[in-house]
Amino acid sequence: MRIFFIVTFHTLIFFIATFGMLHAKTSLPSPDLSNDPGFKAFTKASEDDKFLMLHLYSGTPESKLKTAYTNVHSTLLKSLHAVSIDIQNSSASFLIEKYNLRYAPLPIIVIIAPNGAITGSFQSSFSVEQVKGVFHTPKTQQCLLALQERKLVFISVQNKETSENTAALDGIKQFEKENLFYRVGKVILLNPKDTSETQLLNQLQIQPDIKTAQTFLLVPPGRIIGSWKGATNSNDFKKKLKSLSKSCSTPSCVDPNCKKPQP
Repeated sequence: MRIFFIVTFHTLIFFIATFGMLHAKTSLPSPDLSNDPGFKAFTKASEDDKFLMLHLYSGTPESKLKTAYTNVHSTLLKSLHAVSIDIQNSSASFLIEKYNLRYAPLPIIVIIAPNGAITGSFQSSFSVEQVKGVFHTPKTQQCLLALQERKLVFISVQNKETSENTAALDGIKQFEKENLFYRVGKVILLNPKDTSETQLLNQLQIQPDIKTAQTFLLVPPGRIIGSWKGATNSNDFKKKLKSLSKSCSTPSCVDPNCKKPQP
């Protein structure tokens, strides 16, 4: 079993697992967000297909982080919107509640993709290059968003040159029909020759000249628990998921009472 290093730093995986999970929608009446600066910045960034940099603090902004925030924003205006919010401001709670940031360590910088996924966070002075490093590609953003919503993610790597494309998807479709209690967030088709997704393909250890479709199953917060070549079977997915429920999901675990994940 492999950790899925879509998220560049282990600290971000911990941050998302602890604070950054997206809240599910409820049937409660929607509050008036017309004057919420976080909501307006989030909406604008999504409409403009840009990333959003959230600077969250309490009371008085810390000078070094605020300076870095200002410098990065001025440099990356073409691809980045920004908003600075005092957590004590009750009229600016949209992003705090959406990403469960009420008890996040402050001050903090959170980078949000155009689709709403968290792609990075910083708690000390940071650079333009560090922020550009978490400007992940659309396919990676799709993975992150589903994982942050606590959903399963299937990645099917295929193109017109690979064989068993349909058979690779058949098992996924059957799994979705038979296992409604599992939350499948996304089935992502990834072209092995898509140079714009090189980082993701490298993380999956995929070569551009593969001959057969390959399928990967990911679980929150970002683990690859299985991979298959060619045709897939719903039962294989269920076996992998059941093995997680009987273990701590850590291959290096030394607890003799812990059943290790299946290889």
